[in-house]
Amino acid sequence: MRQREEQIEENGIDLLEMLAVLLDKAWVIILVGVLTAGAAFGYTKFMVTPIYQATTQAYVLTKAEDAAVTSGDLSLSNQLLGDCASLLKSRPVTDKVIEELGLKMSSTALADAITVTNQENTLILNISVSNPDPYLAKELADKVRDVGANHVTEVMNLKAMNTVQEALIPSKPASPNIMKNTVLGGAAGVVLTAGIILLIFLMNDKIRSQDDVEKYLGIGVLGAIPSTEDKTKTKKKK
Repeated sequence: MRQREEQIEENGIDLLEMLAVLLDKAWVIILVGVLTAGAAFGYTKFMVTPIYQATTQAYVLTKAEDAAVTSGDLSLSNQLLGDCASLLKSRPVTDKVIEELGLKMSSTALADAITVTNQENTLILNISVSNPDPYLAKELADKVRDVGANHVTEVMNLKAMNTVQEALIPSKPASPNIMKNTVLGGAAGVVLTAGIILLIFLMNDKIRSQDDVEKYLGIGVLGAIPSTEDKTKTKKKK
């Protein structure tokens, strides 16, 4: 094996030879890829709990309704986003939502399920809540918006935070992504199998042919003695 390693270091790795090895074992690589893809699909489909996400929207009023919204107000929305997001996920809001809906979950768990973003160059907030139950996800999103609106306007001294649209009951889960996980599972199987095959090839120091003798030992071959197996085959043909 050491001789082969020294030969590889001296002459470099024969990429064509490595490619030939992979092509020779292509059926193994493909088979493992199919199996790992199937395993990833089955695990994602039947073992992972689907999570649904419902989103509601609210408009933040920073001044009197009859005043025009200026570019300064829009730039302020970026600063408001962080504050509003923190307040909407704060304990006073989550505790009250849990209490009003009569839920058995922790304030921390609800806060982790809430995501707040804003539409670019607007004062509109997107309030999303994730939950395994699509109906509860919708109910939670609307309740967080309503309870949060009172808390946000009071703490930040805003004019109001009005509802733009209520959340809809999500028709399909937001996660997991079955197709993505299946593809990644198959790709992982292919890469891992190919890597193992190449590793075995590089670690194999057996001399299999005259070419190997000349390539790895640097010795010319004058003749070859046929193996017992070859002799047996020759006799059978006769």
